[in-house]
Amino acid sequence: CAKTKTEDIDPINHKWGEWEVITPATCTEDGVETRTCKNDKTHTETRKIEATNHDWGEWKVTTPATCTEDGVETRTCKNDKTHTETRPIEATNHDWSDWKVTTPATCTEDGVETRTCKNDSSHTETHPIEATDHEWGEWEVTTPATCTEDGVETRTCKNDSTHTETRKIPATGKHTYATTITKAKPGKDGSIVKKCTVCGKVESKTAISAPKKIVLSKTAYIYSGKAKNPTVTVKDAAGKTISSSNYTVSYATTRKSIGTHKVTVTFKGSKYEGSLSAKFVINPKAPSIKSASNLVKGVKVTWKPVSGITGYQIQLSTNKSFKNSKIISASKTATSKKITGLSTGTVSKKYYVRVRTYKKVSGNWYYSDWSSAKSAHAVKKSK
Repeated sequence: CAKTKTEDIDPINHKWGEWEVITPATCTEDGVETRTCKNDKTHTETRKIEATNHDWGEWKVTTPATCTEDGVETRTCKNDKTHTETRPIEATNHDWSDWKVTTPATCTEDGVETRTCKNDSSHTETHPIEATDHEWGEWEVTTPATCTEDGVETRTCKNDSTHTETRKIPATGKHTYATTITKAKPGKDGSIVKKCTVCGKVESKTAISAPKKIVLSKTAYIYSGKAKNPTVTVKDAAGKTISSSNYTVSYATTRKSIGTHKVTVTFKGSKYEGSLSAKFVINPKAPSIKSASNLVKGVKVTWKPVSGITGYQIQLSTNKSFKNSKIISASKTATSKKITGLSTGTVSKKYYVRVRTYKKVSGNWYYSDWSSAKSAHAVKKSK
């Protein structure tokens, strides 16, 4: 029938896309963002992007402060590096070090001391150090006066040793003598010197010969149980006897016993010093032979015992002078000794015997004198 009918179609609503920044926001200005309808791109909406405000970084020194001038420090916005702020850094003022001497003062000239700013070493201050003046030391003799000529004494400035003063020491006009004794001691002579204490002139000099040795009246004794005190004579290096007033004598406390004993001389007085010593020995007492008897191919000797010894020695020889002899030992308790195995010759042979004692003291051996000799025969066989 070709008739038409028109009806309204309800709106289908917008189908918006994502927001897109058209004008970015800055720290101080709002921006703009837009979205478009996907059904009809002629349909758009816009909205404001609020300003971000400043996001400031740390302050950084851009112009350091000096002792006398302010400096500058700056901070930059993290959102926009073209945005900056500055502020002053106050001048630091001087931080002075201790004063140091740069030109020492002398006795007659001022010196200089300087201090430097610790913040800037190009900044310095100076002021004078007053001259010290002379500080004189003690007078010292540089040329001694003599009895007839003037001397010189000098003093030196403690602040500067190149500054000195001198003055005259008047001559004494006469000698003043003093006697100096240098004591002699073993191995070194002494002296008696008479000398002027002013000019050093020696009026006299007498040598004191060094003590050299002790001479004992006796150096060997036979044991008796009593203390031995040999007489002492002291000789000097010139062979002269030194007076006993110049020394004391001391004897070993052991001088009663068998062994070696020391005598000590200790010098005293004004002429001598030091000490010397000498030694003497006390030997065992010699035994006496009671008898010498004949034996077959031997001899027997009998003696009187001696106490306080280590042992006995018997000397045997066919010669009266004991040439080519032999020594036979016996214990300290023995009073006789048979010596066998001797040559008898055709019938018999004559032998001479003698006896002595010995004692060992501190590793040393001490022997008595030999007894008188006796003789006996070694016979070939008994009758």
